[in-house]
Amino acid sequence: MVLISRVTGRPIEYKAWIDEQLEQLIKTNRGDYIYVNEYGSDIPALSGSPDTEDKIIQLKALLADAIGDYIPQIKLVALEVGFDNTNDRLAGRMKVRIRYAIRANNDEVALFESDLI
Repeated sequence: MVLISRVTGRPIEYKAWIDEQLEQLIKTNRGDYIYVNEYGSDIPALSGSPDTEDKIIQLKALLADAIGDYIPQIKLVALEVGFDNTNDRLAGRMKVRIRYAIRANNDEVALFESDLI
């Protein structure tokens, strides 16, 4: 099977395709897609709320649930949400690191990193 990048329209490797799926899921609120109304993580909806420990716990829960629902090709190994340093905290740049096992590749572990909000 040939996988196509939703960004470039060109063929891509399996891990890169999964990373695109994760990025899209993180940036999508439920209800954003007309024909798949339940798809999304609701993470963008929290962008204006204060950065507290409760928010980090909520973000982790939303993300873990959304991945379980919409990206069955992977198993979560570890999920980190937070700030890399004081400058990121002051600027409100929260990061996510997802370690996941790729089911189709004998549970090969991969890492995905992105700005969260």
